[in-house]
Amino acid sequence: MRKKSLLIISIIILLVFAVPTLAAMDIPQPDSNFYCLDNAGMLAPETENAIIDASKNLAEKTGAQIVVVTVPALGEGVVLEEYSLELFRRWGIGDKEKNNGVLLLIAQEERKSRIEVGYGLEGALPDAKTGRIQDNNLIPFFKEGNYDQGIITTYNALLKEVAAEYDVSYQPASTGTSSQRSAANKNGVSWPVVIGILIVLYIIYRINRSGGGSSGGPRSGGGGGYYPGRGGYFGGGGFGGSRGFGGGGSAGGGGSSRGW
Repeated sequence: MRKKSLLIISIIILLVFAVPTLAAMDIPQPDSNFYCLDNAGMLAPETENAIIDASKNLAEKTGAQIVVVTVPALGEGVVLEEYSLELFRRWGIGDKEKNNGVLLLIAQEERKSRIEVGYGLEGALPDAKTGRIQDNNLIPFFKEGNYDQGIITTYNALLKEVAAEYDVSYQPASTGTSSQRSAANKNGVSWPVVIGILIVLYIIYRINRSGGGSSGGPRSGGGGGYYPGRGGYFGGGGFGGSRGFGGGGSAGGGGSSRGW
């Protein structure tokens, strides 16, 4: 009975310390412009407006939506790919039937970028191509601290591919004044989580010692956790409706991540 109580206590402690980490995935809501949210302040206002106008024009012609989002940081322990998928799902990027959304996500503090692609555009933007687009357009400028130019050049490369897929004309978005704000290098440690894990390990150690040599029954091995991989389907809605935000598109068609 004592062993069972200690085990329950250890599980409760682990959950208490783990919840803040799980809740750290702070997904921003889209504003009325929808197509560009520069929370990290990496874009000139002129560039942001140019992206919004170009994406609106593309959406009117094709239903496809290209969205650019910059965030100061992902949050403690948050994985870029998971964050990107969740943002794509909540916003409902792309048409619900065509699943033709594209997300360019920049995490400034982590110095990482990702292009997330909906199912309907996986032919036009396979993983290898989205990787090359970042390698050739985003990374060189970002390494120089020229975020504005890197983002607009990458955006225009995506715009070109999507427009070609639907055989429509497009006007490249023009860049504004370069924004060269360096990313802060902050590598924090989530000490509450570390302490919680140590406490749980100590309790488990005491349980094993108190059990002596007796058999405690079969044990199940630890897992690697759940990762919403590429095959996961995320249905629509997002922030759609009368506000004219996302069309309910789904992520999962592909994508690629890069660091600089």
